[in-house]
Amino acid sequence: MSFLDLYTIPFKNLDQGVVHKFDFEVDDQFFENFPYSDLKHGHLDVSVELMVNPDNLVLDFFIKGEVEVQCDRCLGYFMHPIDYKSRLYVRFSDYTTDWFDYDDEIFLSREETRINIAKHIYDFINLALPIKKVHPLDENGNPTCDPQMLKKLEELSPSHEHEQQIDPRWQALKDLLKE
Repeated sequence: MSFLDLYTIPFKNLDQGVVHKFDFEVDDQFFENFPYSDLKHGHLDVSVELMVNPDNLVLDFFIKGEVEVQCDRCLGYFMHPIDYKSRLYVRFSDYTTDWFDYDDEIFLSREETRINIAKHIYDFINLALPIKKVHPLDENGNPTCDPQMLKKLEELSPSHEHEQQIDPRWQALKDLLKE
């Protein structure tokens, strides 16, 4: 049995038209099963509400916790909070290939009796992260990034004087644009 089998929901004998609740925990061992993931550490609680209908399933995901991410500014690591909700529709069909899958809808064979949601949880956690991940600001509005790295970035950033000193050859080309 694989560790990710713990994230399987058997739906075959569940009552239709009733919301069924399932709770899962996501920790470091969960992320180890996704070897190419940038996420390695975290602790999240995942609650799934499942509605079983005759020809489909509706899964509502509620994910809350934190994961360790790398700051895009100073490259230090910090714990980023996650509070995410999403819905997934599962349709029963004779066609179960991946190219039929949509962002919020997947297809299962009519003979299936359970669904593994580990990959969906992993995807939702990644979707909950911002595009730019930086340390949060402190109570005074100052960045909490590594001060040595911030100092080094300031030293290496181009100064405004340098930007105003334009090579005369380029200035001649810029003058052509003005005409």
